[in-house]
Amino acid sequence: MTTAKALWVDDAFHPHTPTLLATGIENLRVMLINRLHTAHDVDLQITKVPKPLEALGKLMQERFDLVILDLVLDETNPAENGLALLTHMRDRRATPTAIVCNEANVTLLERQLREVKGMYFGLFPKNIDVIDELARQIANAVTMPPLCAVVFSDLHTGHPEQDSLFVDALLRKEFPFIKKHFQPDLLVATGDFAWKSQSAELPSASQFLNTARHALGVHGPNQFQFCPGNHDISLHGEHPWEAYSDFVRSLTGLEPGITERFQSSRFGAFYPFREQADLLAVSKLEKQSVLVAALNSVAFTHNPGGARETYGSIGEKQWLCLERRPEHKETLRDGFVKLALTHHPMLAAPSFTTQTGKGDVPIEDQPHALMNLPRLGYQILIHGHTHLACVYECRFNLLGAAAGVNATSGKLLIVATPTLGAVPNAAAPFRQHLILQLSHYDANARTRTVTVIPRVYQPGPREWNSGSMFKTEITC
Repeated sequence: MTTAKALWVDDAFHPHTPTLLATGIENLRVMLINRLHTAHDVDLQITKVPKPLEALGKLMQERFDLVILDLVLDETNPAENGLALLTHMRDRRATPTAIVCNEANVTLLERQLREVKGMYFGLFPKNIDVIDELARQIANAVTMPPLCAVVFSDLHTGHPEQDSLFVDALLRKEFPFIKKHFQPDLLVATGDFAWKSQSAELPSASQFLNTARHALGVHGPNQFQFCPGNHDISLHGEHPWEAYSDFVRSLTGLEPGITERFQSSRFGAFYPFREQADLLAVSKLEKQSVLVAALNSVAFTHNPGGARETYGSIGEKQWLCLERRPEHKETLRDGFVKLALTHHPMLAAPSFTTQTGKGDVPIEDQPHALMNLPRLGYQILIHGHTHLACVYECRFNLLGAAAGVNATSGKLLIVATPTLGAVPNAAAPFRQHLILQLSHYDANARTRTVTVIPRVYQPGPREWNSGSMFKTEITC
């Protein structure tokens, strides 16, 4: 049985509501609860609120799995305006919302709701005939709920331009704000935790991450997903990944099972990282219907002096390990999203500095990756390294393919993550992190909506503000 918390906003719940109207809405509420319980194995626990402002306060204090909204969307009376409530919800955690109304108002409301398209999953007239469809869509929304992730990259602990005032503004102001307004499920970091001295800086990065997870409220199992970057590998010494192995072990203080997701973990034991593929990690977030594969894109050669020189590549062995992981042998239910993490970009990024005109080059095995990720069912890739926030929608089609060759890769949404702690890209000269939201699964369209909101640091007032939002849909 799935237990779901719903916030039902309806002026009929006001104590002075006429008896006939109050009885009607109460009958609808009871009928909906019973239908969800018997037909969909969902226990719906409803909090009743008569006014939108009160509802907004509730949404900031508690996490709800669903909002049922029954208010006349009247712009002339903001205090009783359901449209205003939907607009406020746009800047907060995405909560599945169903709108119910008197049958005579359906056409009028459809016109008014064009401004907030995508903020609700259905408009239902208040009568017994729609109970089955309303219950079905509510069950779908609460059994495959939204996901909200805070995403950052290139922390670069120890960077000379990273001052205590910035870190204080991040941990004491920004992350508590995000926790209150977005109630995140996940923290995602795409590498480069260190700057130059891995043995000294990775322990400090671990302390920062533990503090950040508490500030964001994401300190449970699998709520931190990450991959390494090129600054996290030691360029000298016998074992390139020794300091990073110690870094991963240090994270077990907050999450004891964090090492179990890595390829190097065997028979319940965690072994130090020796090869590139050892750092592959796969996690399944059952409640949010998301599978995360954190790939190690840091490969290296040796220069004439014996030091390591890094470059971006996944490598054939790591692809083979990913395909053989037990999580890939399971049949995932409809609505599951597969999310991949790398540090290096899959596509060439704009110039890091305006003087050189040189961009960050993609990983060496880019063509293989652009075909392989969609072939394995991955719809989203998040990477770092470029210090730039941007989104690519990529579809790779092979023309004139030979018989038996899969000619179409499918759509891959690529999210480039900006730097949180170092020098920003010249194209976007501010430190940033991202809010990435996945909507609940729409079983009718077989899609989930992806929303990316940049949070931009203003160094003068030491404040964070939201940038322009990106939104698209992916097929599940």
